[in-house]
Amino acid sequence: MAPTQTQSAVTSAQLPAASLKALAPPAPSTTPTPSPTLGKTRPIPMNRVMTSIDYKNMRFVVFDAPTDSNLEAYLEELKLRNVGDIVRVCDPTYCTDLCTEAGIKVSDWSFADGSIPPAHVINGFLSLCNERFPGGLTGAATFQGDPGMNGVKAIGVHCVAGLGRAPILVAISLIEAGMSPLDAVEYVRARRRGAFNTIQLNYLVETYKRSFIKKSNGVSAPKMASFSFGAFKKDRSSSPTGSQVGGREVLDQSASELGQTASMTASVTALPLPGKETSKGFKGWFSKKA
Repeated sequence: MAPTQTQSAVTSAQLPAASLKALAPPAPSTTPTPSPTLGKTRPIPMNRVMTSIDYKNMRFVVFDAPTDSNLEAYLEELKLRNVGDIVRVCDPTYCTDLCTEAGIKVSDWSFADGSIPPAHVINGFLSLCNERFPGGLTGAATFQGDPGMNGVKAIGVHCVAGLGRAPILVAISLIEAGMSPLDAVEYVRARRRGAFNTIQLNYLVETYKRSFIKKSNGVSAPKMASFSFGAFKKDRSSSPTGSQVGGREVLDQSASELGQTASMTASVTALPLPGKETSKGFKGWFSKKA
């Protein structure tokens, strides 16, 4: 006689505790899944913290300031983005020893929060760009595919939040590379939302002028952009065509008319910037606007 369903059924009370535990569905895991990229858990989504900005032959990574507690996670992401330099434009918030061990050089060019970079910071940053990127600031090469695969090292730039001081240096580099100021602002903002305050925007669009050149011997230096013969009126030129090319002739003629010596004429290139005191004979003449 076949056993009935009641006879063949086994209640949970008759099973040993070990069997019940084995048959129970697995409890949800409370351990975070490691990142497939970095192989470790990170408390911050790095794709929101770091912004890559590539243009022609230049590569930048803009981010906020790490601390000693999360620096390792930042460095792993920076290495994935092929960053070879970090430019820190705020007060130090971490020790740079780990950066050095990772083969990343840190340059400290701090300036005031919400302000525009001083001349020595701009010149230092542009010199670094000119040295690191193939072809310098005037390089026309563009990346094919993933720029990180081309072996081009990126320059990482950070301030406290990565929204003011760091992006403005990147925008200045884009302007020096040939981009118009408005296009540079839009280009950076499209990738780093919220970049620039009003002071920085006015500086980029209204004040900053392209002034960095690459010398033929490979040494970079700023132009004397604030002193230009092009500012003279055409009717002052001794050139028959009235062109601005005759600025040197105008300068020599004026020096002669004022009774200046030849040595004073030869020292014109060392004149101070507009607005600063000049020699008495030249002060009024140079202050006139075209």
